[in-house]
Amino acid sequence: YRVGGNYRMPAMCAALLRVQLARYPEAHAKRTENGTYLAQRLSEIPGLEPTVVSPKVTRHAWHLFIWRYDAKAFDGVSRDAFLEAMRKEGVPAYQGYSIPLTEQPVFAEKRFDLSHPARNVDFTEIAVPVAKRACESEACWLTQNVLLGSKADMDDIVTAARKIYENRHELVKRSETAS
Repeated sequence: YRVGGNYRMPAMCAALLRVQLARYPEAHAKRTENGTYLAQRLSEIPGLEPTVVSPKVTRHAWHLFIWRYDAKAFDGVSRDAFLEAMRKEGVPAYQGYSIPLTEQPVFAEKRFDLSHPARNVDFTEIAVPVAKRACESEACWLTQNVLLGSKADMDDIVTAARKIYENRHELVKRSETAS
């Protein structure tokens, strides 16, 4: 398992992408509009806390839309059960990283040039409790292509999340009977 990938592309793909770059300003504006709107709307639902965009940020990429999920507000429904319910409602939400970067094999096993200064760092000794909690039970992600949808699409995401919140007792019952 590797943290990242080799995303170099052949010349033909680059030529096709170059033509698409003309559409980037419009796509970015759409992602910004929808990301801002979605963050405001999801924050109205107890237990959902979109990441805050610092006022110092002049241009957010909106590569990912990330929010924090609080299981307590959903009467103990796990993040994974919430995400499964979102997907059943047609929202392609997922958990993101499953483990913190410090636990990724490339760092934990030092799979890099040993002349690199990081060779002296024991990544397994670095405590990252907030990142660990995010990976295990809190982080929810949507990819940037979702933000290219219409305002109605963003409303559908909010409607799905609100429906799950309002019917959380059903998910609690299901998890109790499954146990």
